[in-house]
Amino acid sequence: MLKTRLFSLAILTTLIVGCSTAPRPTQTKAVSNNVVEKQATPSYDPEHYIEQGQRAYTRSGDISLRNQWLLKAAEAFRIQQQCQQSQKVIHLLQPELSDNIQTTQANLILAECLMQDTPRDFDELEHLLGGMSMSVGYDKRIEYINAVVMEEKQSWIPASKAILSSSIDEPIATDKVWEMMQSLNIQDLERVVSTEPVLAPWAQLALIGRQYGLDPDTLSMAVQEWRFRFANHPLNQNFPAEIQLAASSSLLSADRIAVLLPLTGRLASQGLAIKQGVLAAYFDALKNLQQDVEESPQIQFIDSALHPAGTLVEMTNDYDFVIGPLLKDTLSELLVLLPADKPLLALNRQDSKNPSEIIPASDMPQNRFYFALAPEDEAIQLARKVHDQGLENLVLVADDSNATRRMAEAFTREWRNIAGEKSNPPTLAVFSDSKTLTSSVTEALDVAQSKTRIKQIENLVNQELHALPRNRRDVDALVIFASAGQTELINPLIEASLSPFGGKSVPVFASSRSYSQNLSNNSLRDLRNLTFTDMPWMLPQSPWTDLSEQTKRLWPQQNDQLRRLFALGYDSYSIAPWLRQLHSLPALSKSGLTGRLSVLEDGTVLRNLPYGHITNDKVTVIAMD
Repeated sequence: MLKTRLFSLAILTTLIVGCSTAPRPTQTKAVSNNVVEKQATPSYDPEHYIEQGQRAYTRSGDISLRNQWLLKAAEAFRIQQQCQQSQKVIHLLQPELSDNIQTTQANLILAECLMQDTPRDFDELEHLLGGMSMSVGYDKRIEYINAVVMEEKQSWIPASKAILSSSIDEPIATDKVWEMMQSLNIQDLERVVSTEPVLAPWAQLALIGRQYGLDPDTLSMAVQEWRFRFANHPLNQNFPAEIQLAASSSLLSADRIAVLLPLTGRLASQGLAIKQGVLAAYFDALKNLQQDVEESPQIQFIDSALHPAGTLVEMTNDYDFVIGPLLKDTLSELLVLLPADKPLLALNRQDSKNPSEIIPASDMPQNRFYFALAPEDEAIQLARKVHDQGLENLVLVADDSNATRRMAEAFTREWRNIAGEKSNPPTLAVFSDSKTLTSSVTEALDVAQSKTRIKQIENLVNQELHALPRNRRDVDALVIFASAGQTELINPLIEASLSPFGGKSVPVFASSRSYSQNLSNNSLRDLRNLTFTDMPWMLPQSPWTDLSEQTKRLWPQQNDQLRRLFALGYDSYSIAPWLRQLHSLPALSKSGLTGRLSVLEDGTVLRNLPYGHITNDKVTVIAMD
């Protein structure tokens, strides 16, 4: 039997040689998530190694020696990007590999072939890693695979350690570790400093950026001290440009500020709410700095509803900072005409462009910032929240309106991005009124089909059945994009539709659209067990309780939408001086009424929102992600 197998092996390897026609490359690279590993060039083509293996076995009958040569052939096939032939050799050899070194090499070759697949099978990669030994001479290559798997799992600390132990060259390794440190929060960075000596320099510099990023002078001194302490460290030789830029920048100073808002016409109430927020932040800043009005910045509110974009640009000539406009069309026209050196914090965003039309971030004007209460941002944050909790099978319930459809699309797009194309897409239930609401939700949960089956059985047996309709047993979570009033109807319907047979509680998530500060205790009870995103300003026990009570006394008729726009105005004035620093350091953030604020590379102000959870008639605040 063994002789027959060895004869088959010789025949098959000969066939593999016959199928191999690719020339030997001089060098190849394996690329993964911006991590690049340089690979050695084989000394000979695969055919040479296969021939040597056959000769060795013919002379000595030594199976282990033959396998060494065939593993070299598999390695050469892989480097020549002929992984199909490489995998054939490995799968043929595997039943006869008992040596730890050869087993590790075989699993490593298979893993490196998988690394060339798109998308990658990370479960199989992790399985192969479990069959490798770090003590047989392949540790750097193994660590490279390990780094890629750990990065996919967002295990940033193990991934960083694996990168530094891998075959990845400098300065790529240093850059990648620095990038991963930006994904850690301050508590994790502090833990790395105290428990991971190898990673401590990266973590210490990242902490310096987080702690002093909003104070350029202090940041500059702390950076100089770090560079003196780690003078010979690779990170010092390849110092992060964003830290250098933030340390050498000055705060954005604005003595004359023009605020462009629609103060008349159909959007006058929205514009007025933002204006009230700007003024509240202005007077709070005066109070905190103990300044007189004469010494403070001058603010001029300009009604954007009354003037075309060209006139607005002329009216802002004597001002050194512009906040607004609110409307997207006005913003698009203004961006064409406004001087590139005029700092602008728009209260909206530009329309997304085709990938071929996107301007590289390095070529964008550095004084353009975009601050919007975009509902899509909440949908994206919810998608990440649900994924991080390990939930896989989702039902998405959305009102049939423009905003909620955009939210559903943004959620689904982000879900596919982070969960992978092989993941189950969310089941979408869209409704337009109370009638279609009931049918859409019950169909999505498979309750309607269950009721139909019960009715069919009753007709067959000609008697009434006392049976409970069963919902889908695979549903892990539901996500709602609807108004507070609609959610009051949806949440009880979900509870009634979920049968007790599953033996588990199915979490329900929603956006800020599903919550209102004006909800009664009865309404809150209808929303029990709901987890939703919202501004800190709108949730109980916020740091701005006094300001909230004051605004309610001044404007008792202000609804939820106007209160959120008030917060937008407040934060737009408050964040203005630090926009350059936040732009230089994307991992840096500043707390505001609208959320934890950071600035992306393209100038977009991003909000990270806390969560509220409703239990009976009480809202409990959950920390931000």
